[in-house]
This record gives sequence, C-alpha cells and structure tokens, in this order.
Amino acid sequence: MNRFSRFSWFLLVWTVLVIAFGTVVRATNSGAGCGKFWPLCGEDLIPTFDVFHTIVEFTHRMMSGSLILMVFALTFWGNQLYRQDPTRKRMVWLVLFFVLVESALGAGLVLLGLVEDNSSYLRIMAVSIHLLNTFLLLGVTTINAWWSNNQITRPALKTSGRPYVIGFIVFVAVIGATGAVTALADTLFPSSSLAHTIEEQLRPDGHILVYLRIYHPIIAIALGSLMVWVLANLIHTEHPVGQRIKLGIILSIGAQFLLGMANIYFLTPLGIQVAHLVLADVIWILCVLLSLVSTEKKNFSYE
Repeated sequence: MNRFSRFSWFLLVWTVLVIAFGTVVRATNSGAGCGKFWPLCGEDLIPTFDVFHTIVEFTHRMMSGSLILMVFALTFWGNQLYRQDPTRKRMVWLVLFFVLVESALGAGLVLLGLVEDNSSYLRIMAVSIHLLNTFLLLGVTTINAWWSNNQITRPALKTSGRPYVIGFIVFVAVIGATGAVTALADTLFPSSSLAHTIEEQLRPDGHILVYLRIYHPIIAIALGSLMVWVLANLIHTEHPVGQRIKLGIILSIGAQFLLGMANIYFLTPLGIQVAHLVLADVIWILCVLLSLVSTEKKNFSYE
C-alpha cells in the first residue's frame, strides 16, 4: 500500500470519527454551545472551556476543521498524482466538494438556529439532508480509498447481482434518513419509559416528530431483512474480497438490529446512539465497496 493510499484510508476512518462525534453534539443538545456564531465560538476564536456544551461543540468544530484541511491536502496530492488519470482525479475533487457542503450544512444549522429545542419542519428536513450528504461524503471517500493503490483489480460479482447492490445503497440511504429524524425526536422528546413512548405515540395532539420516529424501526427491519436475504441467496462471488464484504454486511445488519432494540429498551443512551450511527456508516461503506467489486474487472495505474 502506497503513502497516498494509507492517507486515503486514514481519512475515511477520521471522517467516521468526526461524524460519530457529531452524534454526541446532537444527543447532548450542544449544537448551540457556541451560540449563533460560526466559525467563531461565541465572540471568540477560542472560547473559555467552562461550559460543557461549549466544550462539546468546539471539539466537534476542531475535528471538522482538521478534516477539511486533510481533504484539501488529499485534493492537492491527488491532483499531482493523477495527472494522467481523470477518473480518479474527479473523485478527489468530489471528496472536497462534499466535505465543503457538509461544512456549509453544519454552519447553516447553527446560523439559522436549527439546534437545541428547535423542532420545526425546516430542522426535520435539514437533518435528513445533512445525513444524506454525509453518506455521499463517505461514499466518495470510500471510492477514493479503494482506487488509491498503484494497481487495483476489482473482482466482479455475477452480473445478476449488480442491480441488487445498487438497491442496497438506496435502502441504506432511506434507513439512514429516517434514522436521523428518529434520533432528533428522541433528543427533543425523550421518553421516561417504553410505556411512555407508546402513550406519546397514541396522543392525538403530539408533535409530528413523535409520530415519525415509529417508522424508522419498521423500515429498518423490513429493508435490512430483505438485504440479508438477497445477499444470502441472489448475490454470488468466488473472490475472497467480495465474500468478506458480503459477510461483513450481513453481520453488521445483525448487530445493528441488536443495537436498535437496545436503543429502544434502554431509552437511547449516548453510547448506544453513537455505536448505532457508526455501524450505519460501516454498512454504508461496505455497500459502496460491494458496488465497486460488482463492476467489471479493470486495472488502474498512475505509474
């Protein structure tokens, strides 16, 4: 593995960690920890660390800032490396594009006041769009990392399996978007017990977020089960890479079901929320990798 490839894979891991800490910001209601200021925190470049919410929000901003700097480095390095390879050069530019969009969306949440106790329709749409862009960022970062070796042979799955793999990507995006809405509902309208959750669901005058959060587990169970069945019965590959990715997706979906049930039973503790999101990111990354290995074999080289 060359240096650029190691850096690309590290960037992918760091991106997941930044996203995971974003969950901490949302779950602890720290989105306004710096007030309605961006990129400044309050009226200072570096705030005083005497308020918990400020510490959490500022830490996330520092992590996000380091990610942007790393992506700029990736873009410069990739453009030098891929002078004769327009396909891979476009991919590093896409990583830069989506990380800047991600930053703009995060800034918009703060500047528009779509944080803390804001439960408006605009915030509901914003968190879903934010999640989808996060997946797009993870997707192009994954593709860049996969393509970053000097020479790569992409093992092909059977042709009949390729449409299903594309469907997986759509399924995970839908599950993720509904999950983002449910997570927001759990933050703004926390339940004291399972009985209270059911009672809130049956109230005729409840907030729309309360009614929407029931759809995520239903959609996740239905689409997740369908994905496992399709992987086990309709997608075949003799290549060890493809086999490992398939197994990874199946095991990750199974673990995600358990985390989802634990999240409901224990009333969404922070640790389980973070693990739930990280595993969702892992499933998305594995589905993107599966889509790559399901294409025709092709060698890349920039030497």
